[in-house]
Amino acid sequence: MVGLDGAGKTTILNRLKLGKLYAIDTFNGLSVSTLDYRNLTIIVFDVGEEKSQREFWGHFTQDVNAVIYVVDAAAPGDCNC
Repeated sequence: MVGLDGAGKTTILNRLKLGKLYAIDTFNGLSVSTLDYRNLTIIVFDVGEEKSQREFWGHFTQDVNAVIYVVDAAAPGDCNC
């Protein structure tokens, strides 16, 4: 799971795992979680928000079936969409 600073990556993960929304401070590290959702087992690498960490995103793409890229729709200036 990747996305720009404050896009909501950890919020989405917690919503899926815990069924609730929690206010969360920004996160600047790496969190690895296993999520059982419906009939899927998902291993989520929640990669930190600092711009310097974006160069490492590619390290988590080996042997993956999907990438979730989170975009904050309330901040359209953050990407060239």
